[in-house]
Amino acid sequence: MSKRTPFSEAFEKIQAAFDDLHDALTELGTTNGGDEGEEPESKPKRGKAKAARKKKDKGPTIEDVRASLLKVIEEHGNDGATEVLEDFEVNKVSELESEQFADVIEACEKYLEG
Repeated sequence: MSKRTPFSEAFEKIQAAFDDLHDALTELGTTNGGDEGEEPESKPKRGKAKAARKKKDKGPTIEDVRASLLKVIEEHGNDGATEVLEDFEVNKVSELESEQFADVIEACEKYLEG
């Protein structure tokens, strides 16, 4: 069982806030068509955009990768996360290609299993 730290709780809150911001901006960008002076078809509804985006998702997101690495950090420290990333020849999550996200998450799960 992993121990929740103040850092992990704060990280999750920040991650959720960024998800909400992304959802709101995405919905705003798609409802007005990008034309100036055109009224949006509807106002964004909080929480609805996130659920709609999850339905459209084709795979894991960078946020999912970060959450998996955070679990590794909580149980094995920064060295564990560094070791996982080194297997993909990157130093930072942002250097990963989106096609690698599922493999990194799987590598984190295997690392946690032992």
